[in-house]
Amino acid sequence: MSAIVAVARSYEQLLVQNATRISSIESSLRSLTWFLPGRFKDSELASEALYSLLNILGIYHDSVLHHTLTTLPPSLRPPPSSHARYTRHWTSTSRSYASLSRSLQILSYLSLLLEMAEEESEKEFWTGEKTGAERSTIKGLRGGEEGQKDAVQAFLKRRVLTVENARRPEDLVAKARGRAKAAEVIWILRPVIYVVAMKHYGRRHTLPYLLSLALEYLAYSLRTNAAARRAQGKSMDPASEAEKAETKKRANAFWWYLVRGPVWDSWTKPRLEAMANALEDKPLLGFAATIVKDYLPLIDDYYFYTS
Repeated sequence: MSAIVAVARSYEQLLVQNATRISSIESSLRSLTWFLPGRFKDSELASEALYSLLNILGIYHDSVLHHTLTTLPPSLRPPPSSHARYTRHWTSTSRSYASLSRSLQILSYLSLLLEMAEEESEKEFWTGEKTGAERSTIKGLRGGEEGQKDAVQAFLKRRVLTVENARRPEDLVAKARGRAKAAEVIWILRPVIYVVAMKHYGRRHTLPYLLSLALEYLAYSLRTNAAARRAQGKSMDPASEAEKAETKKRANAFWWYLVRGPVWDSWTKPRLEAMANALEDKPLLGFAATIVKDYLPLIDDYYFYTS
């Protein structure tokens, strides 16, 4: 046991001393999942397993780096985001919140892998038409004097104190009441209702698709309406950056309906196939077209790709 503890401490020291380099290695390995399609048997399963492993390992890395940051003098600590302040407050003050949030986070990383493993266990032979998971993780880099100027401006901006910095972490997300509470209830129940409807009517049926879209739009409308009423009331606690980011995330989630149900089958998929076929013989573009064609069966076969 002592040997394991010693190895863990040595690894943590290595992580702290080489955080940037290790992060780059993680990003490179994640981007590897772009190029695994069709390379070998069960390549999509291996790709998703690699992605899930890296994400779970990232949770451990984040906890180590966060612990290291807490040992620094306050003047040297980078200001955390609103979301980080809120979640760290509850994970440190509520054991049930910490356990539940961590479990849900790990489950979200493993959901597609578990679905793939279940599908693979039911197959009698490999068709060779599936690929790894598409994960966009390569960060854009800016260099030269302009990049340095932007870095300086970003650093100074992080050091500027705002009203939000003075708010208690638990106050960064307002307690849901009225329409906001109804929006959260509908948003939580929407995936469950969607799955139940698909089980009853079939995955390609129009009714589950329209029902899910209607519920998600209703939840989003109630949330934005509650936020607007809150702003008009000149509340002393305006929406935090964490709340704004969540609203934006939910707005962007509507794009997923282009790769679901009847819209995917009758509109999006035929256009992607036509584009891929047109570019298949073109230099460089042909490689991208091949990847697109290899991903199409995954969207057809796996629910968690577009859930």
